[in-house]
Amino acid sequence: MKQMRRGFSESGENGLIFNKPKNNTTKIVIQRTIIRYIPFILLSIVIVIFGLFVPHFLTTRNIINILKQSSVLGLMAMGMSEVLIGGGIDLSMPPIIAFGGIIGSMFMRGGGNPLFACFIMIIVCSLGGAINGYAVAYV
Repeated sequence: MKQMRRGFSESGENGLIFNKPKNNTTKIVIQRTIIRYIPFILLSIVIVIFGLFVPHFLTTRNIINILKQSSVLGLMAMGMSEVLIGGGIDLSMPPIIAFGGIIGSMFMRGGGNPLFACFIMIIVCSLGGAINGYAVAYV
């Protein structure tokens, strides 16, 4: 019997053809790539649809407005990422930030200085985080 090289089998006219691997790694790589890029693909589709059907969607003013409004969520996501990478979970951050925003807006609604309101919001959120941290660590 002929000795066959690894990965090859005897068949066909010329004698040898390459065997396909039993696990289809190419298919798995393609599936993982698609899954990885689905959020970007869907975001691109949404932007194109809104750009076509909403008259002022792709204006500079609207894009800057969207970026300003999403910056708070981006900062919160960065903070949550640090906590999750460290092995913990902290679900108290969004309510504390919302509470700080409520206190600051109530202060500004009463005629307060917006710069001082930002300082008050930072103090309120810092105190809320410190109280929560103490409760988690020592209580």
